Amino acid sequence: MDAPLFEFKSLCSEDTFLLGRNFVKNLGNNQVICLHGNLGSGKTLFSKGLISSITNNKPEDILSPTFTYVAEYEGTKSVFHFDLYRMKSSEEFEKLGFCDYLYDKDSLSIVEWPELIVDALPKNTCHIYIDYISDTQRQIRAFQGPKK
Repeated sequence: MDAPLFEFKSLCSEDTFLLGRNFVKNLGNNQVICLHGNLGSGKTLFSKGLISSITNNKPEDILSPTFTYVAEYEGTKSVFHFDLYRMKSSEEFEKLGFCDYLYDKDSLSIVEWPELIVDALPKNTCHIYIDYISDTQRQIRAFQGPKK
């Protein structure tokens, strides 16, 4: 794998949230961000920080769309927040028309649990890996381009 765009050691959940809020500075148009990590690693917390910085939604109003697959938020750009934990196949993703969201030139898509759809992702997708260090600490690394 290529060198990371950045590496960050989160010492607490607030650090992970703030990293998400500040990540907006690195975004371009038609950006797709995939979040990788175990259950409870902080993917949704990172998403809350990022989405709240773009849309001015309160973080407590931003929930992971586990049962609906996608939530849409409006702000300086449209944000589509996907949670594919319950999705069974890439065909289901395509059948629901979600591939179109990934290529919307004026939006941001955040995808939790993207493993099923790696072949559908744009080449410039940003992959963020959130790994456990301890109960409160996480190692967060970001890479640009196809998942390797």
